[in-house]
Amino acid sequence: MQELYYTQSLNLASFLMAKGFSPVGKRKIERGVTIYFTKTDALHDAVREYNKNDELKKFISAFRELKNYLNNN
Repeated sequence: MQELYYTQSLNLASFLMAKGFSPVGKRKIERGVTIYFTKTDALHDAVREYNKNDELKKFISAFRELKNYLNNN
């Protein structure tokens, strides 16, 4: 049986998909969705890359701020 990696972060899931990883499942939860990927060393390397990428964090933060601004004004 294959081991799975899961996340509830759409940002991380999108990053992993952009890196070539395909989701293998999803599960709706009360406040969103859990997305599953096959757990591999390459996937963990990509997750580490995502977590260390300061420019990406700035972009995601700015994107959220802009969405909030547009939705509240």
